[in-house]
Amino acid sequence: SKASTPSCKPPKQRHAAIAIERRSRPSHTSSPANSTSNYPLETAKSLSKPLNVKCLAALLKTSKNTNQKFGASVGSGSTSVEVDIQDLRDAISNGDIHPYFQSKICLATGAVIGAEVLARWLHPESGLVPPDQFITLAEQRGLIADLTWRLLRTALAETRRIREDSPDFRIAVNLSADLLYDLELPDWIATILSEYGLDADALALELTETTLLKPSSEALEVVGRLRLMGIKLSIDDFGTGQANLSTLSCYPFSELKIDQSFIKSALTNAKSRAIVVSCVELGRSLNMRIVAEGIENAGQLALVSQLGIDEAQGFWFSRPEPAKDFVF
Repeated sequence: SKASTPSCKPPKQRHAAIAIERRSRPSHTSSPANSTSNYPLETAKSLSKPLNVKCLAALLKTSKNTNQKFGASVGSGSTSVEVDIQDLRDAISNGDIHPYFQSKICLATGAVIGAEVLARWLHPESGLVPPDQFITLAEQRGLIADLTWRLLRTALAETRRIREDSPDFRIAVNLSADLLYDLELPDWIATILSEYGLDADALALELTETTLLKPSSEALEVVGRLRLMGIKLSIDDFGTGQANLSTLSCYPFSELKIDQSFIKSALTNAKSRAIVVSCVELGRSLNMRIVAEGIENAGQLALVSQLGIDEAQGFWFSRPEPAKDFVF
């Protein structure tokens, strides 16, 4: 049975944190800072042992004031709304949830070769609603199929427009786990591609590691048929889930996307860099193209280029923009 409507959770708060480091080994001293960078935490200061009680008390007082400052400032410029299920149904029916395109870049040439499709809800009262506030609800209440199809139709219409001047342009669309087990999915996608006069190579479908945790005969049949049609399959946010190598080998992926959390810290964290290198080697051994997510500066771009990664996306190149306005 479907889960009941979840209560709307408030945006994550950032909190001041105190990292107390034991300096017996270099790897130990970096662990607290690394931990706080991966969670909504701010490191106020790192203290070495033996601790001075007065210094610790002063730091706690400072951290309390800092925490209040962070709590007041986080979320500025973003929208947090109470997501009502009927509002979501109406938004899907009325076409208020729009596809945004974020460019994907070929690192060998620097050219835009495609875009990832991202869902954005333009709420009539609250403005732009982030996808993390409505995608899960759509999945839980059986609305994700209708949302996906409507979004895909609009995105493919824009793709046809772009391919008139750039015939190799393609889009990548995230596929919910709920749809992966629908045996009619390949036929439906074939029909909609035909309606817009597009070949299968115009579309890639992205699956997260979480989607792949429980492979089934239905899912394997669906992805197998999609690949036979010529549609590319990408494993998204790789490195953050729990898919093992056996599970990964079951699916005919053509692309591996390295999660941005590793890309962002690879320049300063040897372990993150080693993970990125391992992901590249794994993808190469499985004959997959490698994509780096979350490129935000020149240093990260230089690193992924040096590692021989094929494609990249991130704010360094472009922010997501309405598909109807996408040009290059």
